[in-house]
Amino acid sequence: MCTALTDWSLDQLLNNSRIEAVGVSTDDEEIYAHTRAKNTVDFGRRPAELCTDTAPKWPVWQHSRAAAEENWSSFGLC
Repeated sequence: MCTALTDWSLDQLLNNSRIEAVGVSTDDEEIYAHTRAKNTVDFGRRPAELCTDTAPKWPVWQHSRAAAEENWSSFGLC
């Protein structure tokens, strides 16, 4: 569910001149679609094994970084 807090956070990041790109890692289709509509880096949706309450953080970070690196060129960052 997208909330005012989600939008506030995204807007703060997207409107900051020192931040070149914003990506959001999520397994939620609504949040994914909403953040993509705001022109965030396309990480794709997080794999199911990284979406549990017990999933370790390190693989989530690795997935996000790999996805960002794959899509950097679409944002003119490389």
